[in-house]
Amino acid sequence: QPFNGLWNGLGIIDPNFPGIFSPNSSGPGSHIINYTANSCTDNLIIQVFPRPILFDSIICANSTPFIININSSGGLWDGVGIIDNTIGLIDPSLMNIGVNYLQYTSDNGCVDTFEVNIINPPVVSFNSLNTNYCYVDSLYAVSTSPSGGVLSGNGIVNFSFNPSIAGS
Repeated sequence: QPFNGLWNGLGIIDPNFPGIFSPNSSGPGSHIINYTANSCTDNLIIQVFPRPILFDSIICANSTPFIININSSGGLWDGVGIIDNTIGLIDPSLMNIGVNYLQYTSDNGCVDTFEVNIINPPVVSFNSLNTNYCYVDSLYAVSTSPSGGVLSGNGIVNFSFNPSIAGS
């Protein structure tokens, strides 16, 4: 254990003893790391596992249960709202309104935490829509409150309604 040597290899961010290895710099995989001192070299292999990729999300409180889609298999989920910790089945109605944290621990022991913001569903109203329309090729503007979001359905083109596209 000479103290005058240098570390070398992918992921080494400080080669001077004691050295600093960064899994973020090396990336996933097997990495051969060398230590050279007094004209002697020894090495070791460091295995870096990929982290599961989780994304912070905003979900309505009245959403139906769903399986969290991640780029990893195996592992276990933990947190309020998880109803099956092996497949990542979550029920938003069991979570508190506001920010909640879910944790995923992969089979290789890597842990990732992500934020789920549970919101009350907005009360949506439609303005400028009539109950009946003639079957004509015309666009009628539709306004919503609150503004924004996505308007969809038969005859909807962006934020307009066309009775001829909707059909009879």
